[in-house]
Amino acid sequence: MRPDRVTVVAFVAFVVIAGAVSVAIRLGSFELPAFWAAALRYGMAVAILAALAIALHIPFPRGANLLGALLFSLTFVISTALLYVGVSGSSASMGAIAFAVTPLVTLALAASIGLERVTLRGVVGALVAGAGMVVVVSDQIGAAVPVPALLALGGAMFFAALTTVVIKRVPPGHPIAANAVGGLFVLPVLLALSFAAGEPWVLPSRHETWVALAFLVLFGTVLLFPLALFIIGRWTASGYSYTNLFKPLAAVALAAIILGEPIRLTLVVGGTLVLVGVWAGAFSTTAVSAPPQAVTEAEPDVVSVLLDADSDIVGRAESEVSTPI
Repeated sequence: MRPDRVTVVAFVAFVVIAGAVSVAIRLGSFELPAFWAAALRYGMAVAILAALAIALHIPFPRGANLLGALLFSLTFVISTALLYVGVSGSSASMGAIAFAVTPLVTLALAASIGLERVTLRGVVGALVAGAGMVVVVSDQIGAAVPVPALLALGGAMFFAALTTVVIKRVPPGHPIAANAVGGLFVLPVLLALSFAAGEPWVLPSRHETWVALAFLVLFGTVLLFPLALFIIGRWTASGYSYTNLFKPLAAVALAAIILGEPIRLTLVVGGTLVLVGVWAGAFSTTAVSAPPQAVTEAEPDVVSVLLDADSDIVGRAESEVSTPI
C-alpha cells in the first residue's frame, strides 16, 4: 500500500519529532540533573494524559489491565532513568543509535519466552548490528565518554525491549488511561531516585531548557501517540515500523545542527552497520510486521510505547483513523 502525501508528511513529522527527543533530553541536561528532568517531563505529561482520559470518558485500567499498567511502569521507569543518565553523560546521537538496536533485543527476549521464533536472518542481523555497536562504543570511549554513561544506555535499551515484551504478555488496556495510571507510579520512583542522588529540585532558569522541556512534554510525549495512530490508520503498521530506522538519522542530524555534536566517521560507519543489521534482522521479515512491535520498539516514550498494548486499538485505528484528521 503506497502512502498518500498527507501520510508521508505525518511520517516525516513523526521521524523528526521522535529523533529530536534525545536532542531535547541532552539540551535539558546542561541545566537539569537527569532524574529530576525526567520527573518534570512525565509529571507534566501525566497531568495532560489524565485530563484527556477524563474528558474523553476513557475507563482507567482494572484487574489484569491494572497489573499490566504497573508492570509496564516498572520496566519503563528503569529504562527512562537510564536513558536520561546515558544521554546526559554521552550525546544525543549515541542515545539514538543505541535505541536503534532495541527491535533486535526485543526479538531475542520475545524468542526466549516463545512469543517469536529465531530465524537465521535475525541472527545475522543481530551480528551485523552488534559489530556496528562495537564500532560506535569504541569511538565513544576514544572520545572520553564515561563508560557508566554507555552502560546506562545499554541498560535503557534492554529495559525498553523488556517493556515491549511485558506489554505483549500483560496488556495494560487503553493507552491514554494506562499511561496516566502508570505515570502515577513512575513519577514517585523518579522523584525518589532524584532525592537519593542528591539532585537539586529547581525549575529551569534558561529559556532553551524550558523550550526543550515543553517539546518533550507536548510533542515528544503527548503528540506522538495520536500521530502514530494517524500514520497506521492511513498506511500500514509495517510501513510505520520504518520510523525506527529513520529516527537515528534525524537525531544525528539534529544533534549536529542544534547541539553542534561532531559527526565522526566511525559514528557514521558504526551507525550504518547498526541500521543495516536492524533492518535485516527485524524489518525485512514478516515475523515482526505486526503492529505491537512496530510501534513499541521505539525510544521508550510514555505514550508511543503503549500504542498497541491492546490490539483493539489498532483495529479501530484501521477503520476510524483512515479519514483525514
